[in-house]
Amino acid sequence: MEFKDAEQEKITIYWWNFGNKTLDFKGTYKDFLLKKGIKISKIKDSYYKITYSAGNSKFVIKSYVTDFIDLFDIAIKSYLTYLGDKTKFEAYNRTYLLNWND
Repeated sequence: MEFKDAEQEKITIYWWNFGNKTLDFKGTYKDFLLKKGIKISKIKDSYYKITYSAGNSKFVIKSYVTDFIDLFDIAIKSYLTYLGDKTKFEAYNRTYLLNWND
């Protein structure tokens, strides 16, 4: 799948606010990445750099990937994990439960 095609895949993200499930985002990978200021740039061939800020921290992740869905998932899971809220991330026939300590 090409980068532009993968960007258009639908995702849904829920988080729990004081024990209540709340829809945080429903749309495409591209829309979520833009909304949260997560940038992905190609370094060379299959090497990519993911950058984002959360709070007072800035993160840079360098990754070798051959699947753009995996690249986007790495970026979003990293971002959501750092935020620390209990989160359910549904994307491309996969479900990720992040920050679930029980």
